[in-house]
Parts: sequence; C-alpha cells; structure tokens
Amino acid sequence: MRANELMSDPYVVLGISSSASAEEIRRAYRSRMRAVHPDTKHGDEEAAKEVNAAYALLSDPEKRRRYDAARGAETGLRTERAEEPARCPYCGIDFSQVASAQHHIAEHLRQQFDSCVVCGRLPTAEVLYRSVAGLWLIWRRSGFNARVCKHCSTGAFREFQARTLAFGWWSYGGIFFTPYYLFKNLSQHRTTETLKEPAPNDPLIEATLKGRPVLLRTRVLLVLGALVLGTVFAAINSALSPEPEGTSTATATESAVSTAAGINGRSSQAAIWAVDDCVAIQRAINRVRPIACASVLAAGNVISIEAHTDRCVLPADFEVKLGPGRYACVDDWSHEFEELWHVGACVTLADGFVNLVDCASERVDGHVVAITSNQSLCPSHAESYVNYDIDNVVCLSRRR
Repeated sequence: MRANELMSDPYVVLGISSSASAEEIRRAYRSRMRAVHPDTKHGDEEAAKEVNAAYALLSDPEKRRRYDAARGAETGLRTERAEEPARCPYCGIDFSQVASAQHHIAEHLRQQFDSCVVCGRLPTAEVLYRSVAGLWLIWRRSGFNARVCKHCSTGAFREFQARTLAFGWWSYGGIFFTPYYLFKNLSQHRTTETLKEPAPNDPLIEATLKGRPVLLRTRVLLVLGALVLGTVFAAINSALSPEPEGTSTATATESAVSTAAGINGRSSQAAIWAVDDCVAIQRAINRVRPIACASVLAAGNVISIEAHTDRCVLPADFEVKLGPGRYACVDDWSHEFEELWHVGACVTLADGFVNLVDCASERVDGHVVAITSNQSLCPSHAESYVNYDIDNVVCLSRRR
C-alpha cells in the first residue's frame, strides 16, 4: 500500500468535518463501510482498509487529539488546543523530534502488515474461503484469501457459505462440491474463532462487519424452503399413489414369509377378510379371494391381520395387501398335495377317509396308482378313487 494512500486525511476519508462528534464519526463510518466493503458487489479492499484506519484513529479520543494537534502543526493552522507539543497518535513521540510527521506516521502504518485487510485491526489469521455456483453443466468457483480479524472472518465466512448454499447445488457435480466447500469453509472459520477481540471494539461496527447469519439470508431461505417443499410434496405424492396391481408384497428372508407359487396377494374384497377365513388361490390370474371353508376351492386360510408385512411369520406362506397398513397373512395348503401325494404313496381306508401312511406300516390298505383330473381317467386296475379337490382325483388300488 502506498504512503500517500495511508496518509489520507481521515476526516476527508469519512466525509466529515474536523469538529464532528463521536456519533457523527460512527454514522459516517458505517455509511462508508457499506459502500466499500469487499463482500459487496462494488467493494474495494483498499478503500475499506483506509476507512477502517480512519475510524480507528478518530474513534479514540486521545489519538484524535494528538492527530488534530499534528495536523494543525503540519498545516500551520495551530489552535489554542495545539499549544502543547504535537505528538504521534501511535507512539506518542513529540513530532518536533522527527524530520517529517507524515513520514513518521506512514512508517507506523507500513509496520502493520499483520493487520486485518478489511478493518486494519489486530490480531489476525490467514483464511481461505471459497464458494461454488452452478447451472446444469456450468459451474464457477470464487475465493477470498486474506489475513483478517475475528469479526471480518465471520463476515466473509457467512457470505461464502450463503453463496454456496444458495447456488452450489444446481450443477452436475453440485451434490459433491457443495458439501465439500461448506465443510472446508467451516474448518477455516474455526481457525479465527479463538482469536481475541479486535481493538478498538464497537458492538455496532462489529455487527456490520459480521453481516447477517447464513440461515437468515433471503436467498438461502428461498432455496432451503424450495428443497423442503419439494421433499414434502414427493413424500405426500408417494404416500397417496396406489400400489400397482401385480406387485408382490412378500419378503424374502428365512424368518419372514416368502411368496408361494407366484401368488402376489391381490385382492378386491379387503373389507370382509378376517382371521381363520379360508381363501381360494387362482394361480392363472395371480389372485387370492375369500371363500367358504366348506368349498372344494378352499386352498388356504388367514393366519392373522397385520400392519406390516414383516410381521407375517410361519406357518403363513405369503401376505395379501388389503389396504394402507393392513395385510392378511395366509397359510397356503395347495402345495401340500404336490409335496405329499404321488403315485406309489400308501394309504389307509377307514370310515370313509383316505389318509397317507408310511408304506412300512402294518395299517396300509392300499396305494395310489394314478392322479388325474377326472375319475373317468383312472386306469382299469384302480378299484376306487377320491376327489382331493376340484382339480385332482386320486386313483387307488388295494392290490400291491
């Protein structure tokens, strides 16, 4: 920074008269800082540092008194207040002991390389904040790398976090870039949170430097609100959408129930289903319906009515969705015939009932010679038959 820029008259920089009150100095500083702050659209980092240097000098009564005395001595406009020796506002040395008061003050300012680039105060730390903005396949990254004080760091952090939250999601890689930069900015901000309060400190000025919290900025609220509304709308739409017919609701774990023989549990009579009701299973059209237990079409029964499919456990073979949060757990008997009845199986005949028995048993009365769909198809050596169900006729013989 050039010496003539550092030594600009602080009254001229703030646009006030040399007789301005402390309140007028404060208002002028806030007005000028809003116009030149680096985070604004037309911000000027050099101008911001000059404004803060001017405020730091004039807001301190003792420094201002010394500066006014030195200013009067340099211009030849001495006043009654300047009758005492003019002294440096930084080190207090009598200006009569130096060759040039302005050069002396400029030397002080040159030594402040570690001061904040925004407000010129100490202590400081170096930070690097970045933001990303995208639109479809286009994305742009911007950054702020400087040595700043605690409060100016907070202001830059909030600005770059707000930009990233508002505009970082809309590019092809936004889902990855946005969380990365948000996390990196947060880690950078933590390096300045432990710094001491910069001096001089004015609560009203600090509020201006910090800016508004990220989640209270309009653009961030609009984007987050849109995301929340979109999520809620999608959830409601998913909840209200009917489940397509033919979709299996069976689970596929050993402890839960698996779908049997392709049955998908489609039903149009949900209101009349109850525990212990019998059902007919129409495999050709993948449909299950309630039926009287005395019917020859009965091929299973309802074990229980549950709110979730994972609550259907053995001996139930599959579940039928009756409506939202209502499932019937069904025990399928039809597979028992295919597993147990076969040609050569041994049976007993007692009191008009036919029961399967072990062929090694002494109670064997006959055996199965054929299984057909109609009794007229039984072979000639069959002595009797039994209608197991509407589709299966078991042909029996007493001869070995």
